[in-house]
Amino acid sequence: MAATINAPGTIDWLSIKTDYITGRGSYRQLADKYGIKKDTIYRRANREKWAEQRDRQRDTIERRVIDRTTDKIADKMAEAYSDNAAAKVRIKGKMLKMAEDWLDRQGGVIQDVTDFRKIVQCCLDMLDDSDSGSERSVRVTMDGEASEYAD
Repeated sequence: MAATINAPGTIDWLSIKTDYITGRGSYRQLADKYGIKKDTIYRRANREKWAEQRDRQRDTIERRVIDRTTDKIADKMAEAYSDNAAAKVRIKGKMLKMAEDWLDRQGGVIQDVTDFRKIVQCCLDMLDDSDSGSERSVRVTMDGEASEYAD
């Protein structure tokens, strides 16, 4: 490291302290960089409690990193929740379509609700699957006819 040259008799204590607190050098490295004795830096650092300030600085940085990481994770979870909500909306739309198709085949008159219950159960299963993050195709048999409702 090249030594920083100061005017005769002056020491740039602010730079030395800043370098130490921000982790840019040990007492020995800073002594070499600024052209003064390590013990001189050590005594000043002890008197002004630089080590405590360095520890507080590290804690502050760690908290910021943790906060930012936590925010990123929360954003990803919110994004996943949003995707899950979108899947539920699509599935509910398909459920309505399946019910309408079934009603059309019945001529608009409900005489036997067995097939309609199958539709509702399949849709409930699809909603459960969307909660777990998976989506699948469901084959529903109505009146001997197979219909596929895939996402």
